[in-house]
Amino acid sequence: MKLSHLSSLTSSARDRTRAGTSLLPWAAVSTVILVGIFFRFYGLSDKLYWLDEVDFSMRISGYSLAELRQILLAQPVISAEALNSYQFPSDRTVADVLHSLFLESTDQAPLFYIFTKYWTQLIGGSIATVRAASAVTSLFSFVGIYWLTQELFHSQTVSRIALLLVAVSPIHIIYAQEARPYSLLIVSILFSTAILLRALKRQTRSWWMAYTLSLIFGIYAHLIFGLAAIAQGLYVLGTAKARSRQSLLSFLKAGCISLVAFSPWLVMAIRQPSTQTVGFILDLQWNPLYRLVRVAGILSRAILDFGTGQILSWQIVILSTLLVGCVMLLLAYAVYALVQQTPRAVWLLPVMLIVFPAVLLITPDVLIGTQTGTTRYLLPVMLGLQLALAYLLGTQLARASRPNRQIWQLLTVIVVACGIFSAGLRTQTVLWWDQLPHILGEIPADVAYINQAQQPLVIVDADRKVNVIFAHVLSHQLAADRQLIFLAPPYADALPERFSDIFLFKPSGSLRSNAQQAYEAEAEQLTKFLWKLNPE
Repeated sequence: MKLSHLSSLTSSARDRTRAGTSLLPWAAVSTVILVGIFFRFYGLSDKLYWLDEVDFSMRISGYSLAELRQILLAQPVISAEALNSYQFPSDRTVADVLHSLFLESTDQAPLFYIFTKYWTQLIGGSIATVRAASAVTSLFSFVGIYWLTQELFHSQTVSRIALLLVAVSPIHIIYAQEARPYSLLIVSILFSTAILLRALKRQTRSWWMAYTLSLIFGIYAHLIFGLAAIAQGLYVLGTAKARSRQSLLSFLKAGCISLVAFSPWLVMAIRQPSTQTVGFILDLQWNPLYRLVRVAGILSRAILDFGTGQILSWQIVILSTLLVGCVMLLLAYAVYALVQQTPRAVWLLPVMLIVFPAVLLITPDVLIGTQTGTTRYLLPVMLGLQLALAYLLGTQLARASRPNRQIWQLLTVIVVACGIFSAGLRTQTVLWWDQLPHILGEIPADVAYINQAQQPLVIVDADRKVNVIFAHVLSHQLAADRQLIFLAPPYADALPERFSDIFLFKPSGSLRSNAQQAYEAEAEQLTKFLWKLNPE
């Protein structure tokens, strides 16, 4: 398709949708955006600070897990308050942050770690302030989605619908409240894609330089950005006939420069492969049908989220399954309508964002039972689906006849209401699916047992390094004066005796045996992780 023909098509689409702008006034959009902002910042310290967030805090504080373990093993006892001080930056430098990542987590791109390091030094260190870095970053997604939809669809109505979707989408709110780099990943994908479209349109050196910088920024934000960058490349190749040869050459040049810029970190990752510092195995029996249902549940979180991962009644399970099915049908129809109603130069971009990462990540899950198709890795897919849905709702609001338009208005309200309902439901819990309730669900009970004791001591089995991370999850919820001690084999025969209650956290059989002998007590299992020594 010639560019002149494409220009006339997009101009025509812009003219057809301009009339629909009044159907979605800025006052309504602004109200929903304010609701979305509220949910991004509400209760930042309320949710359990879980394994990945603890690991993130340790890195921005400049500690490796091995180093922190040795420090804690050298302590006779340590209060929960003192233990938590290792989670928030103090006098350690950015060089320490990079060194920690280099030693154990080269699979994590460093940009958001560095940003959060400076952020917490500026406004203070706490669970709320660390998570606030993600929440503030997520606000730029409003600008990114609006710009991208304007570049792609040239429609005010579609852009405003896209703003509504991003404002209250469960997946955007969840990662805006988590101390991890996924908000930055979302923002990077949106801005980079918008800049690419502008560069293809303008064909100026400055815009191609901007696109090159966006690629470098994105890959240093998160490695999953690479999937979005490849999808962008497939889009450029797929529309090459409608563009000049210079466009393809400029894109290849940008890709090569960004790859060279990322090569130092890539070389480090090859020379020092990441160690699995926070590892776990989900006890799931591999089944292709189950995996497809699981993927549907994940993708539906772009609109609706019941917090699955918690124990739900069968009535809620049935209702959520039906609603997930409806959401998936709506998203599938949105992609179909996009492909049918727009030229390739429009529909190919969202479709590539959806198809390439989905095929690469979901296929192994379905065929061999891996766990690559996780929610956070499928973020490019969800952004592509939201672009398609914004186009469907926006064009139907603008073009449909009056009776049908009312139906689409109602559907738009329902979609927005689903996001608000999901966000409101999440505020009522301490553990959502992203905090791994099937693994950490009993931590609140552990905290209650320890905080109720008069003068307790928590003995943490530090034989496995990952138990240090679990202990930090616990300590963030404990009263500041609760005391902990970290032990590793050979376990000491003489343990502190000035405590009224002795608890064992994630103990091995050897630690339980040593503690029972030292205190002449029987070990009683209270929860999955917590044991208590009762005098004989």
